[in-house]
Amino acid sequence: MDAPARERAAREAELRAAIASGAIEPHFQPLVDLASGRLLGFEALARWDHPLRGWVAPAEFVPLAEETGLIWPLTEILLHEEARLEYARLTQDGDRAYGMAMTRVAALDGASLRRLAM
Repeated sequence: MDAPARERAAREAELRAAIASGAIEPHFQPLVDLASGRLLGFEALARWDHPLRGWVAPAEFVPLAEETGLIWPLTEILLHEEARLEYARLTQDGDRAYGMAMTRVAALDGASLRRLAM
């Protein structure tokens, strides 16, 4: 195996481990109506705090996830974490509800959506 192939395999292994361990987490950015200043909701952005390299840019790991078929497991853990956080927030502050949006969501089939609902 040549050097670029070894490097790619290593990055893929790191990405798999990060997904499995929950090291990639959603960070939330407010969405604001500029005309009124009204808060519309939040956008969930994937962030990876690598133990050796620090913060890894989504532009680096999202394409790798797409190319290797890891985009679904990545999307699934982010959606589960968003739902968990939103549920916790709503049970503490039931009178306020904010929507969440993923900027990059893989195409979901019916079976995938059922898994998310569980």
